[in-house]
Amino acid sequence: MSANVPDPSRILSIQSHVVSGYVGNRAATFPLQLLGWDVDVANTVQFSNHTGYGRWGGLRFDSDHLDQLFDGLDKNGLLRYSRMLTGYMPSAAVVTNVLNLVKKLRARTPAQARQQQQQQHGGRNGADDGASGEDDDDDDDDDEGGLIYLLDPVMGDIGRGMYVAPEVLPVYKQMLPYSTIITPNQFEAQVLTGLEVTDLSSLKRVIWTLHHVHGVPHVIITSVALPQGELEKIGATATLPNGQTAMLQVGSSYRTRSTARNSTANATATAPPDGPDDLDVWMIQFPEVDGYFSGVGDLFAALTLGRFRPQETAQERAATADGANGVKSLTPIARAAELAIASLQGILARTSETIDRLEAEEARQSPSAATATNGKVQGEVQVEAEDPAEARVNRMRKRELRIVQSRDEIERPEVVYRARWLP
Repeated sequence: MSANVPDPSRILSIQSHVVSGYVGNRAATFPLQLLGWDVDVANTVQFSNHTGYGRWGGLRFDSDHLDQLFDGLDKNGLLRYSRMLTGYMPSAAVVTNVLNLVKKLRARTPAQARQQQQQQHGGRNGADDGASGEDDDDDDDDDEGGLIYLLDPVMGDIGRGMYVAPEVLPVYKQMLPYSTIITPNQFEAQVLTGLEVTDLSSLKRVIWTLHHVHGVPHVIITSVALPQGELEKIGATATLPNGQTAMLQVGSSYRTRSTARNSTANATATAPPDGPDDLDVWMIQFPEVDGYFSGVGDLFAALTLGRFRPQETAQERAATADGANGVKSLTPIARAAELAIASLQGILARTSETIDRLEAEEARQSPSAATATNGKVQGEVQVEAEDPAEARVNRMRKRELRIVQSRDEIERPEVVYRARWLP
């Protein structure tokens, strides 16, 4: 492989790292390797453990640190990535450096260099640029040999608000036109667009804005909360038949390449067009697993990128189509999300089984300790009961994702929860 020429098997993952546990790069690397990818990692932080423990040690790296990493890779001909994944980034300066790297990687692939040149000359308008009919199919430039970049804009969540510096947001907005796939949660999608999701109409407006104003080809909003009446309109429910709380994920691919990523030309767009084929939104409902788990979003983003196959066979497309009833096939990104959710459900099930086993062992130990001390629990059990900080640490230790133990679920997931088109 020539120096700095994209290698179709290589992914660069830029996000947080922990010594113990599974979040950020630790959650992403092993699953991607199991799926056949060579994964290079650049860490934006180096912590002893994730922050959910309430206490940790380590450093947040500054932009100079990442600059040195990227420069060393460049000088040695190692910037040869066909795919890229970014997660948590601690500062606007770091996000800016990563944006500059994305621009450099895109400029080294013919399709992306052509796209950037067209943007610099005012963007494409489809009918004005003499594009052939072949340019208006379902694929965008990223799907034809260019860099496939999944941006997970880790900024905050509903109920918690922003947990990164406010100055990160405008830089993330600058990154959107250079991404192939984005995986925000509802809160992040709202702050990126400046719009609130309150019903189906506003949800579609947010997705449309990410496509048309910010030029993102593939959008997945990983978790969406809608009123009961809005759920009923799309055949969704707040709970599944077994009583579990139902999560709702929605996604969309903007299928006209002539305007994809043309954020400059569409900067004044304010409302979705009337054309019914302009926005095709799919949805997946799946059960919420009880309890708090860190790294789930990082793992989902990695699995989605690893499973994304833009060039599908006719057989694969036909598998999700129903021509007799006029149902078109699902998009490659919807199928990637199905597989990612299936793996996640398996990993969380295995993790929950481990938690139950560990808690049962603790329960068996506690009565004997109490009997031996006339009803006063001593030792570690007593400390955890009296010290909330220790109890929290013990809880977090048990709730670390069992990723290594879930190899089968990663490689051969059982897809139970299917994507379907939003009515």
